Order: sequence, then structure tokens, then C-alpha cells
Amino acid sequence: LEFMRKHKKDCGVVYCATRNKVESVTQLLRRQGFSALRYHAGLTPEERRENQNAFVGGSVPLIVATNAFGMGIDKPDVRFVVHYNMPKDIESYYQEAGRAGRDGLPAECLLLYDKADIAVNTYLIGHDQPDLTWKEHELQLLSKMTNYCNTSMCLRKVLLEYFGEKTTSQCNNCGNCDENKNASWRKFLKF
Repeated sequence: LEFMRKHKKDCGVVYCATRNKVESVTQLLRRQGFSALRYHAGLTPEERRENQNAFVGGSVPLIVATNAFGMGIDKPDVRFVVHYNMPKDIESYYQEAGRAGRDGLPAECLLLYDKADIAVNTYLIGHDQPDLTWKEHELQLLSKMTNYCNTSMCLRKVLLEYFGEKTTSQCNNCGNCDENKNASWRKFLKF
């Protein structure tokens, strides 16, 4: 909520792992005075379309969504993306976080992580999936995402290396770089 208040006037996306979490987070934000819409596959196609159009058109600055939201959305003025739950893999995180700052102006991404996210994602990966090879591959990707959430290395460097690029420099912009080691929001982290 502290992060959201800081961005009260900004346009943003809050990603959640499940439909139920989208509903509860949307209600929480509305109770706190935020103008927020919801987006997930359990809504009618009409409500999804209306909510997406209201967000993209700028009449509502905040959308709370599952990963069903995002593909094909190119809203350049998104100033922040929050992952309320850890995504199931680094590719999803990168794609969803990439919704922020498409106009080239500064933007922020906040990834909240709880060990319970591992259990939720494990369930979602294994739910109704008979292909054990695919499931094992997805669980390996989940493990890499979990490692990303727990690393003390430069997050940009970790992402670049994950996608095959090498860098020796630190970004001095992410939450793990020296410049941010003493930030007040780090009080929740245990390194």
C-alpha cells in the first residue's frame, strides 16, 4: 500500500497469480481509495473488454489482473507494474514487467514474494497436466524464478544472464544494488 500511495496518480498494473487474488486485491485497493478495475478469464468477455478499454483509454489508472492480461496491450504511459505474487517463470515476469515505461520515461516494478507463491505456482503447473516432461520443465523454470526472488545479486545482471547476455557491471538501479541496500522498503528482506 505504501508503494501504491507513492504512485496514486500514476497508471499501473498489479499482477496476481489467481482469479481469487485479483478479486481480493481489487477490493482492498478500492477500500483504500484507489480507482481499480479487475481482469481475469473468469469475467464475461464484455467486462474484460470494457475494463481493458477503460484502462488503455486512461479513464481508470489501475488494473489488477492475472496473466490473461497483457498480450497485445501497448499502453506507453504505464509508470509501474506490481507483481503481487511471484510469476511462474522469469519469461512471464520479464514480459509483464515490460509493460512499464514503454514511453521511455522512468517506471518502477515491484515484485512481492512469499514462499506460499511456490506452492500456488506448483499447483497451477501440475493442475490437470498429464505430460510429466512438460511439468518437470515448468517446475525447473519455477525454481529459476524462485532463485531470482532470493538472489542478492544485481537483478538486471541476473536477467541479462538468464537470457544469454553477459555483463560485468551492476545497474545501480535495482533493489539489490549497493545504492539501494539501505532503502527503507528493504526492511522486509532477509539477506
